[in-house]
Amino acid sequence: MSQVHLELLSEEHADALFRFETDNRDTFEDESFSRHTSYYERNTFQKILEELVEEQGQQLHAMYLVFDSDGTLVGRVNLMKLMQEPFHKAEIGYRIDPQHQCKGYGTEAVGLLLEKAKNVYGLHRIEAGIAPDNVAAQKVLQRNRFRYVGTYEQYIRVGGTWVDNAVYEIVLKDE
Repeated sequence: MSQVHLELLSEEHADALFRFETDNRDTFEDESFSRHTSYYERNTFQKILEELVEEQGQQLHAMYLVFDSDGTLVGRVNLMKLMQEPFHKAEIGYRIDPQHQCKGYGTEAVGLLLEKAKNVYGLHRIEAGIAPDNVAAQKVLQRNRFRYVGTYEQYIRVGGTWVDNAVYEIVLKDE
């Protein structure tokens, strides 16, 4: 039985997603790249959300919200930089509310997104970049059959410091 279900981001999710992002701001800022402070202002966030929804219609990316069986927003999973011919690939990103981590939600959500990547978006390859010390995030990928392919040195700036990025990939084969 599924613990989670995914819903494609829509403007109806604005309030829930804004709370999710602001409630977990400190954790997400520590784990990932920093966002400009205006991102956490309601009006700016609303504009960003509207742009994301519009770009989803152009299939530039796809953001899915992760809800548990009680209907609580526990995370989000994204397909970014969607590319069709000749690559049929995208990058994946995900974040789970710290209160809901280590319960299998991330692993299941990524698995569900991989199904959508193949069956809805017709993708062949999914790539991911994870901080080398983020073992939990790496386990989520490994449980979903991603393989480690290497490390980019000083790839992204986090908290004013250049950090490495562990690169993973999966080829979505017909099974």
